[in-house]
Amino acid sequence: MATLPGDNLTQAYRRDQVRNAALLAAKLRRRYAGVDLAAPATGRNFLDTDWESVRLIAHELSHQWFGNSVTLQRWRDIWLHEGFACYCEWLWAEEDGLSSVQAEVERHHDLQSRLPQDDLQLSDPGPALMFDDRVYKRGALTVHALRLRVGDEKFFELVRSWLQEHRGGSVTSEMFVEHAGQAAGEDLRDLFDPWLHGTELPPCPGRED
Repeated sequence: MATLPGDNLTQAYRRDQVRNAALLAAKLRRRYAGVDLAAPATGRNFLDTDWESVRLIAHELSHQWFGNSVTLQRWRDIWLHEGFACYCEWLWAEEDGLSSVQAEVERHHDLQSRLPQDDLQLSDPGPALMFDDRVYKRGALTVHALRLRVGDEKFFELVRSWLQEHRGGSVTSEMFVEHAGQAAGEDLRDLFDPWLHGTELPPCPGRED
């Protein structure tokens, strides 16, 4: 599936799909009550209904689009996978009434601001930091900054067209920046440069002081 049905990304994994997964998890927990769910091989994360487990399901489902259908050419662009997957968690939290995207943005920006930043460049984190949680969260914050800059209509449309045009292909950060700018009808390098190429954490997108 390379297209995103409906008005936003959350409809890519509908409420009933996640709820059905939660019901299945409950049944499995009852059936395998004697199994050591702490053992990594049993995949304990998928046998629970708390937010951390639901969040993981939303995250991994989103990789059908961001990672599988459209994949990166270079490991340095890992934020294109993990940033969007993390942002889909926040979209699902809002869809499910657990939080709002903006609340998640502000919460995670606050957490990021307390962490070291001078060793991380999102566009090229290096092998040691490739799967650092800061890459995931800073990537998601970048996605939200883009959404606020261009507005919901253009944002969701440019994401759909990105997935459609590159289905089955490999991409780079430069390709995404160019695509976003063309779809939005404006030069967005001033938005992306500090998020992708700087080390200092930019201000929290959408926060009202």
